Amino acid sequence: MNNNSKPHLANGGAGYFIKGFELIRTPGIRRFVFIPLSVNLVLFSYAFYYMFLQLESYMLTLEDWLGDSFSWLSNFIWPLAVLFILVVFSFIFSSVANWLAAPFNGLLSEKVEALLTDQPLHEGSAFDVVKDIPRTLSREVSNWVIICHVQRGFFYFIGFYPL
Repeated sequence: MNNNSKPHLANGGAGYFIKGFELIRTPGIRRFVFIPLSVNLVLFSYAFYYMFLQLESYMLTLEDWLGDSFSWLSNFIWPLAVLFILVVFSFIFSSVANWLAAPFNGLLSEKVEALLTDQPLHEGSAFDVVKDIPRTLSREVSNWVIICHVQRGFFYFIGFYPL
């Protein structure tokens, strides 16, 4: 990125990806990416660690219940359980990560737009971010409630529709 000119826009899909990583290094934008990323990393590393500790205790209980004659079955169940946990964890992670990053997404888009249109980046205080957190999180919760109601209505309709 040249210091004298505004950053050029990318020409294609991979170019947008690379351009996004170039924009992350910009000092005014960096915190709006790394704060939610670090919070998610800490929360989910702890959750992942706890989940595998619980899986180990459940698998030991299952092995005791199966007995010696079916101990070979635990070699089959372990990978399936880990795969199942990874799939479910990825769905939960994406939902919670979006919910936790919601207060920062609006501010991030404002900063990126100001940078790309050569407008001056006004540095807001940390209080501005904290002030917006309850409003944006409550909006995300209301979006989740609406989605749950729509899905419930869809599954209610499908339940009565003969196949």
